[in-house]
Formats: sequence, C-alpha cells, structure tokens
Amino acid sequence: MKKSIFLTLTLMICGLSFAQIPQRNANSPKTGNPAVTVEQVSVSNTTFSVRCTPNEECASYKILAMTDEDIAMWESRMGSVEYMIDSWGLQLSGDTVYTYNDMQAETTYKVMVRPYDAAGTGYDYSYINVTTILGGGTGEAIITVEVSNITDSSALVSFIPNESTALFYDGIITKAFVESVGRDSACNILYTDPQSLFYETDTWEWTTLDPGTAYYAIAFGKNGNGEFGDTVFYEFQTLG
Repeated sequence: MKKSIFLTLTLMICGLSFAQIPQRNANSPKTGNPAVTVEQVSVSNTTFSVRCTPNEECASYKILAMTDEDIAMWESRMGSVEYMIDSWGLQLSGDTVYTYNDMQAETTYKVMVRPYDAAGTGYDYSYINVTTILGGGTGEAIITVEVSNITDSSALVSFIPNESTALFYDGIITKAFVESVGRDSACNILYTDPQSLFYETDTWEWTTLDPGTAYYAIAFGKNGNGEFGDTVFYEFQTLG
C-alpha cells in the first residue's frame, strides 16, 4: 500500500537480497586464492548490469550493491562489510551478468563481490563503483495530473510525465495544510521523501481520504539537464 507522506519514513536499502543468514566459516584456513573480476556492462537511470567472472578456485560468490552512505550506517551495526555481504548478498556461481533494477538516478553504488572456496570459506571482497545517469530530455519537464473516481474517501490519481522528464516527485496533501505551511514547504515534504520519487507514470487509488475535503495533487520534476519545470497544484475535493 502506498505510504502517506505524513507517515514516518521507512529506510530503503536498494539491491539487498534478505535471505537467511548463512553459516560462515570465519575460522577455516584460507589455503587458496579464489577471486572474482567484476566489471560494468551497462547503465541507465534506474538500472545497471555488471559481469562477474570467477577464477577456477572460486566455487561461488556473493554480490551486493549499496551506496557508501548505507554501507557506513550498516557496517557499524553489522560489524563488518564482509558480514553484510555474507548476510544480504545474492549468491551466484560461474560467469554471470547480473542486472540491478529500480535503482535511483544520479546515484553511485558500490558493487561488492566476495568469493568463497569449495569449503564455504569467504575471502577478501572486491568492488567497483557504478553511477546511474539522469535520463530524460532537454525540454521542459511537464507532469500531467488526472483525477477520477472520486468518492467521499477515495480518488484515483495519475501523474503522467512527458518525455523530457528525467524524474519527478508527487503526492497529495490537503489544501488546508498547504495553505498553512506554504507551497514551498509542501513541495519540500515531497522532495525529501524517497517514496515520492518516480521515473514513470504513477497511478494510485488513494482510499483513506477525508470526506468533503479539498486536496492538492502536487507534482514537479526535472529534465535531463537537471532543470526543474513548473510545479503542478491540481485541486480536487472528495464527496460528502
């Protein structure tokens, strides 16, 4: 269910695979030299692919992509980057091209790969940095808002970006609240909420609205040059 902009933000870690924590062989002797070469294959605004090539001594490996900010935060809690990879990494084997989806634009991710030998002993990890691009075009970023199926407690709202829009922020806020804090502050609420960020058409049926209440459906975005277009304040009112 889509999160209301008034709720506390939930931490999102991109690219994590929360599988069962494996049994580590931290005390096992390291007698070989398993290793994995990782290289960038492609990158877009919300996806990127990397190729992992293990050597003959590498029985399997785990791959994990995180931002430096998230790594710093979780390393203090988990104890080490190696344990984070052991716990959350996606286990692979052989020469593999892996694609990360639903990433954030203009963001640098550290793609970490840790090799394991046949006994399951983990060795030093290697990494590369991959930076997603912005996308979009050079024209003005325009988001069209459509509201339909309005009842006393719900409305179907669509935010439709044009081809020049690289990314945009959207949400609905009561008109009374917007007028009390000002439009700039209302937009800042959306701008600082990761769950208000979108790259493609966002259609959502809001089902917890108040009866007889005026709302603004708000949207603003920027183009491929990083230039913000005009902000849309689309007013509608629930029945009741």
